[in-house]
Amino acid sequence: MHKRVSLFIVIFCLLLQPATLFASQSLASYGISSWYYSIVIVMSLYNALLYMTFKEKSYFYLTLYIAACGFALFAHEGLLNQWPWISGSSISYRIISSACLIGIVLALKFSKLFLPVDLRFKKILNTLIYITVIILGVLLFSPGKWIIYFLSAYKALIAFFLALIGLIFWRDGFQPAKFYSLAWFFLFAGASLFLVMHAGMIPVNIFTQLSLKAGSTVEITLLTFSLAYFSWIVKGEKDHKISVSASQKMKMQNRQEELIKAYQLFVPKQLVDYLEKDSILDVQLGDHLEKEMSILFSDIRAFSALSESMTPRENFKFLNSYLKQMEPLIKNCNGFIDKYIGDSIMALFGSNADDALRAAIDMQEKLLEYNGWRNNVGYRSLEIGIGINTGPVMIGTVGGPGHMEGTVIGDSVNLASRIEGMAKSYQTPILIGGKTYKNLSNKGVYLIRLIDHVKVRGKEETVEIYEVFDADSQEAREGKQRTLKQFSEALTYYEMGNLEEAQKLFQTCLDINPNDRVANIYDDRCAYYLTTGVSSDWNRITELKSK
Repeated sequence: MHKRVSLFIVIFCLLLQPATLFASQSLASYGISSWYYSIVIVMSLYNALLYMTFKEKSYFYLTLYIAACGFALFAHEGLLNQWPWISGSSISYRIISSACLIGIVLALKFSKLFLPVDLRFKKILNTLIYITVIILGVLLFSPGKWIIYFLSAYKALIAFFLALIGLIFWRDGFQPAKFYSLAWFFLFAGASLFLVMHAGMIPVNIFTQLSLKAGSTVEITLLTFSLAYFSWIVKGEKDHKISVSASQKMKMQNRQEELIKAYQLFVPKQLVDYLEKDSILDVQLGDHLEKEMSILFSDIRAFSALSESMTPRENFKFLNSYLKQMEPLIKNCNGFIDKYIGDSIMALFGSNADDALRAAIDMQEKLLEYNGWRNNVGYRSLEIGIGINTGPVMIGTVGGPGHMEGTVIGDSVNLASRIEGMAKSYQTPILIGGKTYKNLSNKGVYLIRLIDHVKVRGKEETVEIYEVFDADSQEAREGKQRTLKQFSEALTYYEMGNLEEAQKLFQTCLDINPNDRVANIYDDRCAYYLTTGVSSDWNRITELKSK
């Protein structure tokens, strides 16, 4: 005979029933148990896999909680008694108590992570965790048959409390809490029914015996579903935020690009590049660098008289119409407009003088086309003069705290402006300085002739001035080409002081090309000096005192 000692209440159901009914109930009991442990294993593995994938602690605690619940019921059913060192000893009781209470701690830990709890609820949950740990320590050294009642009652109370918390958060709009709350209500119902059965208050049958297992099955399933639902909502919100963020980012980028384009209307991008800045936002007041550049000035002839004949609105309409024709030509030749000065244009190019000269020729050719349109609508033709100089400049930003602009300064800029003024005096479309002429990569492709040597006031060196007549009318181009040799010889005689020979050759040029304005100016000069005489210190060098 063997004697078994149990620390728990042993319930024997002595029922007289047909063998077939007993067999069917036993089969149902085994089936539900198998189903329960299958659910425990599947849900544990499922949540463990999600934890390893997403590294979310909520999956970690839920996995351990499900495993603890399954192990506690496994031990409670005596399935551990097959090992002799557990069977018939207090170890079995301690294992069940530990698994049950550790499961409660894990459930509370999971709830802290799953629910959007504030500081108040966190303190409550932490307090319950401490209480559960203390109970675990006490029960390990306090065996007694009342333990089964206490554990069932304590677990039922915890389940009821968590269900109420879930309802609170569900009411506040946290949708996953509805499944969370239902899960704990099912466990509370199952644990309560199981406790009442053990107290002898209701009959022992297959339904009451399996109530805890059934409640735990539904609870485990709903908790897993609630966490999955929560993750789905979070992912949806993240995707939405990412979508909204991407849309907002795109809008911000578009807005930033629009602002940068707007800024570039006032501070050209090329200026930013010359200052070696990545963005216009990086440009600061006082930024500057020394560069060799070609500077182009253009001016509408007799604009003051033209402007007086128009209303203010007509003036702006005319200027914008004219400048709209010219600005793209400068841009197409790798230049940019530094500023508009009334009807005048100041444009900057790199050290490649060909770009500046090509732009000047294109501007004069475009003017012929523009004048054709003006004549057709009853407006008078326009004439513009262009002066180009090449040399070192200081490019940078000037202004004050409230307003700044990019510009270039230096003697090369001043000389370019004066050369443009000479174009007006010599009544020529395009004049360039000697440095620009020397920097041309292929002088032979242009129609150019030297027309003067000038000296800037305050400077010792003289500057050669060349006329570019590529944009002249065909008749004017051909006439100047036929008289290139005579004009060059005449200019040499003039600068040597041999005014008689110079005048003869200038008149020869005029006989061949009567519309040569420069030759006509020199012919008049020769006649004037031959009549009035010249002083002994006359050096035939034109001094530029102002524009």
